[in-house]
Amino acid sequence: MKQWLQHDLVNLIAGLDASAIVIPSAAGTAARPRLTHGGPVPIPFYFEPSPHAHEHVEIALVLEGPVFVDMEGKGRRVSKGSVVILPPQVRHYDSYLAKDAGYSILWYIMWPGKPRANLSRYVPGKGFQLAWVADITPERIADDDWAFVSTFHRGRKPSAGRTRELLFALYAATLEAARRSGNMKRTDVARKVVRDAVEFLHEHLCEAPTVEMAAEYVGLSSTYLTTLVRKELGQPLHDILAEMRLERARKLLLESTLSIKEVAHLSGFSTGDYFSRIFRRATGMPPRRFREKSSL
Repeated sequence: MKQWLQHDLVNLIAGLDASAIVIPSAAGTAARPRLTHGGPVPIPFYFEPSPHAHEHVEIALVLEGPVFVDMEGKGRRVSKGSVVILPPQVRHYDSYLAKDAGYSILWYIMWPGKPRANLSRYVPGKGFQLAWVADITPERIADDDWAFVSTFHRGRKPSAGRTRELLFALYAATLEAARRSGNMKRTDVARKVVRDAVEFLHEHLCEAPTVEMAAEYVGLSSTYLTTLVRKELGQPLHDILAEMRLERARKLLLESTLSIKEVAHLSGFSTGDYFSRIFRRATGMPPRRFREKSSL
């Protein structure tokens, strides 16, 4: 992995020019394009037969191509070495131009405070794969590069030179991620994505997180993430989230004097009444009775 990054990625970055940078034009939300038989299809890695959008900025570097990229209902051919910048809320998907034409894309997912690097690819005869994923190091990205990411405006094309500088900063961070992670097997990739999604839910429990929010965080569709979680952990992510909420609630009821409403909020339940109903169904008694009985 590190050798591939050193010998291929840096050359692609160095060779970029203004024509290589693709960004969606300013436009309202387009109607979902109808996919015709035999034409490009959204990458099954996402499972959903329609474009998707994110809250964060994504920067895609086409390592091997060409590739078909659809943005806001308008598809185009994107060549090897090109950079696609996707501002927040831009609906998009990638796919092959022909079933016998493989491609690979390095995705920089600019989640605030915790950027990620994902390598996805299409291999003829084998299908779509998530080949590698790792956290990259925010400290290796200069403050002005972070400012560049945070000030993207939809429809505004950034300068080629500034984008190249950002890519070099991301390149350095990606090398660090490769050094820490080593050559990750496909099963390791799935395990890491699942672990990151579960940790996200646990860390944001008081914000009433959803499976969809966790999927957004790891850069997958909720359908595909649910499939990965069931395969890795043996149960649906919805069930794991429910167990987290109940475990947090039990702990707060036993170790604090917070009101039932406060316990419900900190455990990720939308209302106190809903919390009481779910808690009673799981334990056989309402939260107040559980607390009283445990204190005896």
